[in-house]
Amino acid sequence: MPNKVHSFDLVAANERVTACNISRVPLPNASLDVAIFCLSLMGVDFIKFIHEAHRTLKQGSGTQRRLHADARGDLCGKALRRGDSSSL
Repeated sequence: MPNKVHSFDLVAANERVTACNISRVPLPNASLDVAIFCLSLMGVDFIKFIHEAHRTLKQGSGTQRRLHADARGDLCGKALRRGDSSSL
């Protein structure tokens, strides 16, 4: 089965990008194996985005989740490695 890649941004740069607020992407709960955020975590709503990643990621899959963001990497990375963003 090929992997499905979703791309979201506030403004769609092309037909492969879905325009939306990253705090509420149009995906069902527990529908992703991996979530990658690039630059969105530098915004003021980064905690909402981490909660959204937690909502859309499949729980208990055994997949280790890692995150690196230069300005907030330590705080965000610990939350996603635990699979829990409620403590942020």
